[in-house]
Amino acid sequence: MAPFKKIDIIHMQEQGIFNKKLAVTTESPLIICINGDLFDQIMRTPGDEKELITGLLHSNIMISSPDDIKNFRLSESEHGEIVHVQLQVKQTEILSDTKGTDNCLNLNNISITDILNCINTLSKYQPVRMITRSTHAAILFDNFFNVIAAKEDIGRHNALDKVIGQTLMENTLGKASILVLSSRVSHELITKVINTPVKCIFSVSRPTSLAVEIARIYNITLACLSKKDGVLIFSGFQRFDLSDTQNMTPSP
Repeated sequence: MAPFKKIDIIHMQEQGIFNKKLAVTTESPLIICINGDLFDQIMRTPGDEKELITGLLHSNIMISSPDDIKNFRLSESEHGEIVHVQLQVKQTEILSDTKGTDNCLNLNNISITDILNCINTLSKYQPVRMITRSTHAAILFDNFFNVIAAKEDIGRHNALDKVIGQTLMENTLGKASILVLSSRVSHELITKVINTPVKCIFSVSRPTSLAVEIARIYNITLACLSKKDGVLIFSGFQRFDLSDTQNMTPSP
C-alpha cells in the first residue's frame, strides 16, 4: 500500500474554481496480534511495519532487542492489515535489560546552531510531507550530530516507534543521544525514550507541562524553536553553556 494517494478535489480561488487531483497521506488501520491475542489497533502510514512494531513493543517494555521477536508476519483482512507477532521472552526477563546508558553525558556546551541544524535536518527526511504536507518525522542522532535513523508517519507516535525500531533492528540504538521531532513533545513521547540512551530532545513545537516534569526527573534535555528567535530550553540546562545567564536581560 502506497504512503500517499491522489484524490479529486475542488480548488477555490478568487480567479475561479478548478478541479484538481491532490496527494494526501494514506491513513490505514493496522491490527496487532501478539502470541495469538489482539494487542492493539492503530492508524498509521503504511510501510516500515516491522520497524513500527519493534519500536512499539520496546516502548511498552515487551522486548529489549529484535531477537525477542520469534516470528513476524503481515496479512490482510476486511478490517485492515494484521501483524502477527510471536514473542519468545517473558516480561520479567526484559525489565532489567531496557534501561539505556547515558551516552549524552559527554555532549556538553550545546549551542543554538547545533539545535537549529538538527531541526533543519527534518525536511531532508520527510519525502511524503513534501508531497502531502501532513506527516510527522523523528530523527535520531549520535553524540557527534550524525544521523543514525529517520522515519516519518502520519502519527507522531508512530514516527518515533519506527525510528526506535529501526535502530533496534540495526543494533545502533546504543549510539543514540539526540532525538529530533517535528511535533510538540507530549508525555507519551517522553515515556517512549526513557528506556533508550536518548537524553536530548529537540522539537519544532513546545513540550507539554507533564513532558517537562518527566524530562526534569530523568535528566532529559528539552529544547524547541522559539517563535521569535533562538530556542527555548525547558530542562537539562547543564548541557548548555549558560555562564552568562546572570547578566542577561529578562525577556518580555
